[in-house]
Amino acid sequence: MRSRTAGRAVALLTLLALALRVARLDFQPLWWDEGYSVWFANQPLIQMLLLTAEDIHPPLYYTMLGGWSSLFGLSPVALRLFSVAAGVLAIPLIYLVGRWLGGPITGVLAAFLLAINPFHIFYSQEVRMYALVTLYSLMATGSAARWLGVRFRSNAAGQLDSSGYIERTDWAWLLGYLLFIVLALYTQYYAGFLAAGLTVAGLWLLWRRKEPGKRAVLWLAAQAVALLLYLPWLLFATPRLVAYVSQKVVADSDRPLGAIEYLARHLSAFSTGHLEGLLTRWWVLGLLGLLPLFWALLVWWSERNSAGKSLDPVAGDSRRQPAWETVGFLLLALLVVLMLGWLVNLTFPFFPDRAERLLLLALPLFLLLISTALVCAWNSVTRRQLDGSDRNRLPLVLTLILFAGLSLLSLLAFFTVPRYAEEDYRPLIGQVNQWGKAEDRVISVFPWQVGYFWSYGRQEGAQPILLPPHYWNDEAVQLVDDALENGNVWFPEHLSLGGLLESQIEDYLWSNSYNLANRWYSPSTRLTGWASPDRIFEFVDAGDAAFANGVQLADSHFGPSPLPAANQTLLVDLAWENKGALSTRAVSLRLADDAGHTWAQQDLTAHETAGPDRLAMLVPAGTPPGEYELRLGLSEKPGGPAFDFIGPDGRTQGTETILGQVRIERPDDPQSIETLAFDIPVNQPLGDAVDLLGYSVSRGPLTPGHDLQVNLFWQALPDLGQIQNDLHLFLQLVDGDERVAAAWQGPPVSWYPTGDWQAGELVRSQHLLRLPAGAMDGKYALITGLFDPQTGQRLPKSGQVLGSGQDFIHLAEFEAVDRDHVMTSPQLDYPFAADLQQLGRLVGYGLSSDTFSPGESLEVDLIWQATETTGERLSVFVHLLDDSGNFIAQSDGEPGEGNLPTSSWVPGEYLSDRHLLPIPPDCGNRAGCPEQARIVVGIYDPTSGTRLLWVDADGQPVADSLDLPTPVGIRRD
Repeated sequence: MRSRTAGRAVALLTLLALALRVARLDFQPLWWDEGYSVWFANQPLIQMLLLTAEDIHPPLYYTMLGGWSSLFGLSPVALRLFSVAAGVLAIPLIYLVGRWLGGPITGVLAAFLLAINPFHIFYSQEVRMYALVTLYSLMATGSAARWLGVRFRSNAAGQLDSSGYIERTDWAWLLGYLLFIVLALYTQYYAGFLAAGLTVAGLWLLWRRKEPGKRAVLWLAAQAVALLLYLPWLLFATPRLVAYVSQKVVADSDRPLGAIEYLARHLSAFSTGHLEGLLTRWWVLGLLGLLPLFWALLVWWSERNSAGKSLDPVAGDSRRQPAWETVGFLLLALLVVLMLGWLVNLTFPFFPDRAERLLLLALPLFLLLISTALVCAWNSVTRRQLDGSDRNRLPLVLTLILFAGLSLLSLLAFFTVPRYAEEDYRPLIGQVNQWGKAEDRVISVFPWQVGYFWSYGRQEGAQPILLPPHYWNDEAVQLVDDALENGNVWFPEHLSLGGLLESQIEDYLWSNSYNLANRWYSPSTRLTGWASPDRIFEFVDAGDAAFANGVQLADSHFGPSPLPAANQTLLVDLAWENKGALSTRAVSLRLADDAGHTWAQQDLTAHETAGPDRLAMLVPAGTPPGEYELRLGLSEKPGGPAFDFIGPDGRTQGTETILGQVRIERPDDPQSIETLAFDIPVNQPLGDAVDLLGYSVSRGPLTPGHDLQVNLFWQALPDLGQIQNDLHLFLQLVDGDERVAAAWQGPPVSWYPTGDWQAGELVRSQHLLRLPAGAMDGKYALITGLFDPQTGQRLPKSGQVLGSGQDFIHLAEFEAVDRDHVMTSPQLDYPFAADLQQLGRLVGYGLSSDTFSPGESLEVDLIWQATETTGERLSVFVHLLDDSGNFIAQSDGEPGEGNLPTSSWVPGEYLSDRHLLPIPPDCGNRAGCPEQARIVVGIYDPTSGTRLLWVDADGQPVADSLDLPTPVGIRRD
């Protein structure tokens, strides 16, 4: 291969390597070790040296990463680009080393194998030192090979060329080796294995050639100088490092690996990387990637034996080097590295998942060995063919194809399978970025958590602080108190290690602050938020309430009000009576408008403290100014059924009680867009008056009769003030023929017209769009826009001419799939005919039994037949009453537990609507509990409370409730 052709090939391979190493660079989250890298790299130099002395890696990489991050920032992509640069630079360098060892073909082949190597690509995307130390390893190996004269050259006929003469290199290559091996040692401790491997291989080579002892002395002297240059760090760090490693080995409790398994795992990783996903347990498949090496050695060895010393130097010419010495040099160095790693594994069995990365520095030796052996085998085949012998190259080609195929399979998993999913802090930090303010603090127990927040967090958002290690002491208490005094506190709790310290911190926060958030992000990670009680304002007295489970809200207060829509905190005190009736209390706080739409919500599990519950809720940025209701709900556990609220008349009045009114005001200063909670960004101005920043929409298949909940997030632009009329919004679902299937239009916020919006202000609007019953299955597009209600003229997209047709924004597409409609009457346990004035009729019902004991539940199955279509979502009530009309039990809700809303009913269909009525446990021994009860049913509008009327045979209204004719017996104790 000519040098020009080889150069072009290497340039293309370098571009390929760059593409593979930047592909999906932000797909995987930072993991613990990367978080440590960020933390170490951004410490003051002296502090960083002290800290890394107690870590498992020396300080050089962190020092260089710190300089890199000061130039390019701390984002994960910016940090990973440092490793990308080291990984890409290795491609032309391994070509140069391979070219020296065996010519251009050897160099190009080595560059190809490294460019597509999954193991190298993996760690060229990590914020760790492995790509850098591999680069140093490659440079040290190349320098050593040049100084030692490790080289074979062959012509097209496979014969050694006279250029194979061992050049007496100058001192520059020995000094180069010394420089790069020292850099490697200061980057990773295991680089010492590489120094040992190259030393042993070099001495073997000098002994094999019967080189003068002076060269061996110089080679050993170079190792001594390297050790001398490394000695200051060893003396400083070794006592700390040994103590740290000993403790870590005990804590991790990894088992030492046997020699065969250790060797197999590393050779598998060298050839095909870490197999991910379903392939993880089949890591042995990676050994198939060794077939090129085994085949090449077999062909070369058989050829060598059959041809005598045809590959050896010309007899009597000691200056000519046989090719197998190059293979031997690389193989011996590689085996020494692996052997030393295995011996350390026996003494310090530290082998967590993907621990093969510690010997990534040996990958250049491995790939150069494969490349050299393949070229030797190829030359052997070529020579036999020229001599008239029959030797097929196809096996060699097939082995390369196998190697590339396994790499492709591994890379496919690498780029598609999420790693560290349970430790992905991006959603957690995203929540803190949205809610947190500059004065807030993030309590971190582990340094890697600080690194995560530095990398993923907002500079103007909540900042992390690191507590003193290991113990909850006075210093830690002071740090937490100082943080609470300045703002809210966010606490990401990592609980996979037992969480003893986290529990102590959380207990202190429960006693000294208001709980603001409590959410699990994985089985091992939970985020809690806390607000300081030391705020001066007047609490609003919210009174008391009673719930159906016997728990009493004795007293409640909240404040402050008014509150700006700027992620400010509303504090709530709840004092309970008879709370022992609940093993746990899941409290739901909701900020709702008059229509019941939720604008802020916190679902929290109360702490078992002697005093009142002290809870808090954030009022999100973008909440329109106005009056809102603060509503309280109660259940036994998060996500469980809510208990009914008992009104003053002793009857249930829904599952929430209203604590009071909260006034939300426009913030004094415009808020950052990053504080908004939309899922999908848009950033599309309309008429240069309003910018649609993003939106969130309910997910899942779209079913006729069900609602799409759409939240739109706007920013007022300066030109909005030039529009005379208040703007209205339209929201439409259109089919493939652009026919409107469902539509809504009106003011974005009914009580806050666009004429009141100020430039830069963030405003959230929310809407329900209902696909009508009977809508055809198929795809629908959701579009929106703004228009002038006086003229009907829509606002065009920014940069478009008015009337150009570019006057709406395409948000999303949905697939509509209707549910099954049963048009034949089911078998009825209790046939019964009763007509409603509208909507349909009750044709029968079923009961799980007609006699119950206290504590059991009565199951009522109502069978409805629809007679007409309505666009309203109505609720069914099923009450169990005594003869005096007193409540015993009840079930209210949409038919089919919300799966069969009345807005989806089609005329003629039958619907089974099941309700569960729990009989109170104390019913059998309390006064007034009857031996027999009646079941009353009906349908009502949950917004207005208006009930549908039952009618007689002539269609005349008779009542708003209906008694089922079957009585229910209740056993007495």
